[in-house]
Amino acid sequence: MEDELFGHERGAFTDAHAQRHGLIAQAEKGTLFLDEVEAMSLKAQVALLRVLQDKRFRALGSNCEQQADIRIVAATNAPLEQLVQAGSFRADLYFRLHVFSVHLPPLRERKEDVVTLSLHFLKKHVPVDRPELQLAPEACEALLDYDWPGNVRELESAIIRGIHLSRTNLIEVKDLGIPSAIESREHLPVTIVSAESCSFKAMKQKMIETFEKEYLNRIMHEHQGNVSHAALAAGKERRELGKMLKKYRIDPKFFSPLSGFFYFAMTAGCTERIEFIQSLFA
Repeated sequence: MEDELFGHERGAFTDAHAQRHGLIAQAEKGTLFLDEVEAMSLKAQVALLRVLQDKRFRALGSNCEQQADIRIVAATNAPLEQLVQAGSFRADLYFRLHVFSVHLPPLRERKEDVVTLSLHFLKKHVPVDRPELQLAPEACEALLDYDWPGNVRELESAIIRGIHLSRTNLIEVKDLGIPSAIESREHLPVTIVSAESCSFKAMKQKMIETFEKEYLNRIMHEHQGNVSHAALAAGKERRELGKMLKKYRIDPKFFSPLSGFFYFAMTAGCTERIEFIQSLFA
């Protein structure tokens, strides 16, 4: 990480055959954007803190300090305040970064953006030989009804999936891979059990299991399969959450942003799989 940020001099370490400028030097008099800043190690956090405080840095293997005239913009989808309390993110770095903050509400709280973003992603990903492809009215309704626990990334994945699964000029609800309002109601767990068929203790256990499974699916969806982030949000140890996922046979990889991309590749025929993979890299 220090090499990425500060660069190195020739001979600074094995295989350092030439001088390399780091991101801070490359961003001189500009902006350096650090995404998922919570993933930085504590050592890298200290190094970044010094740049923010002193506006100076030193490349690896160099005896000379350089001036840093840059703007830092950092982004995260993790609760930094909780990470600070847990000791995995430095409080002094947090307050240095937290000069101006912009909170982006989840997509479910700004439904007015859903259709606009959907059309943007459709225009961005539609193949050049299918410019007439559009969203069916029912598909737009389903997009608005859905709560989007994966936010904008999940929406983009759904549009990409719809483009590749559609066999007409319209992307239908079934192509998007999201539950419509009707389907969601149809698949609600049945919790009414007759007294004769189930004791109070068994019924209570069944309700707990239904809640736990639904909660785990939702929180893994929100954190895109990242077990560590999900455990932190749930207030549980990572190992404990892992045991619960294993208990209900919930695979974190299923919630990865890329999982939806390859659904079509796994279910389509050989020729269609080749065309699909080629389209991803077109």
